[in-house]
Amino acid sequence: MEQIKRLAWDISNCTEVHKAQADGAHPCHGVVDWQFKEWQNLDPSLTADEISKKKLQRPEAWTGDLQGAKILFLASNPSFDSNERFPTWDETGKAWDGHSWDKESVVAFASHRFVDKGSRDFGATDGPNPEDLDRTILEDGNVSAKVNHWRWVRNLAAFILEKSAAETSAHSDYVMTEIVHCKSTYEAGVPKAIPKCSEMWLDRMWQNTGARIIIVAGAKAGEEFARLYGDQLPDDWGSWTSKPSCPSKGKGTWPASVDELEKWVADDMWGETQQRAHTASLELGGKERLVIYFARPGGTSPTAPWKNNSLLDQRILVSWREALSRPRD
Repeated sequence: MEQIKRLAWDISNCTEVHKAQADGAHPCHGVVDWQFKEWQNLDPSLTADEISKKKLQRPEAWTGDLQGAKILFLASNPSFDSNERFPTWDETGKAWDGHSWDKESVVAFASHRFVDKGSRDFGATDGPNPEDLDRTILEDGNVSAKVNHWRWVRNLAAFILEKSAAETSAHSDYVMTEIVHCKSTYEAGVPKAIPKCSEMWLDRMWQNTGARIIIVAGAKAGEEFARLYGDQLPDDWGSWTSKPSCPSKGKGTWPASVDELEKWVADDMWGETQQRAHTASLELGGKERLVIYFARPGGTSPTAPWKNNSLLDQRILVSWREALSRPRD
C-alpha cells in the first residue's frame, strides 16, 4: 500500500510541471502552459506566480483502487474544470473547510477519489443513488453535471461485469488513468507531452495495478501504447490508420457511425475476426493482461455495446469475462 501511495504522490507532485512552464522547449510545456493561459483568461488579474502557487491544478494520477480493481481504462489526458475542488500546489492555503491540500489529502484524492455523495468534501460521487454517480465535487460544495467520459467508462465496466451501472463501483471495480496526467481540454498540448509522461509513469503503473483487463480508449492513447508495446500487438490492433509515428499498427477497422456498423454487419465486414483484432494478450508489469482497444467515446463512432448488440461478438465478451475470473497471481 505504501508503494501505491508513493506513486500517487509522485505523479501528483511531478517535478517536471514547473520546469515545463518555464521552458518553452520542454515537451510538457504546451499542456502545462495551456492551464496557465486558461486561468489568465478566467481572471486577467492573476499573476503567473499566483497561478502557479494557488490555482494550478496538479497532475491527476488515477481514480480508483489501482491495486485491487479488475479493469483499468487508459485515455489520453484528464479534462479541466476551474470550478472543481481539485488539489493545487498550495499545501498551506485553505482548500476546503479550513483544510489544506497537504500530502495526505492529495494522495487520498488520487487513490480514493470516488465516494458516496456527502461523505467527504472533495473528490467525485459514486452514489448512493443512480443520480449521484459520476459528478465532481465543486469549490462551492455542490456537484457538477455528470462527466460524460466517466459515464461511458462505468457503463462499459458494468456491461463487462454483468452488473447495473449503479451497482458498479468506480473505486473497486475499475480504475481510470491517462497517458498524460496534466489537465487540459480537447487534448491540448498532449501529443508532445505523451512520450515524456509515459516514460516517467507507465511502467510503474503496470507494476502496481492488479487489473486483468486494460481498455485503451482513443487513437492518441492507442498510438502511444502501440509505440511502446507494439512488438506484442498485431498490426490491426487499433484503428487510427497508418501514421509516421506508428507505421505498422492501428490498421484495424472500427465503424464510424451506427449506420456504418449496420452496413458492415450486413456485408460481413464486422464480425468476430475484425473485432477480435482489437484484443491482445500482453505482459505488462510482469503479469499477463488482455489489452483492448476502443474507439474514442464521445464521437460518432459507436462505442456502447450495451446499446448496439452487433458491436461486440458474444464470444469475445465471454473471453474477457474468463480473463477477469482467473485467480490473481
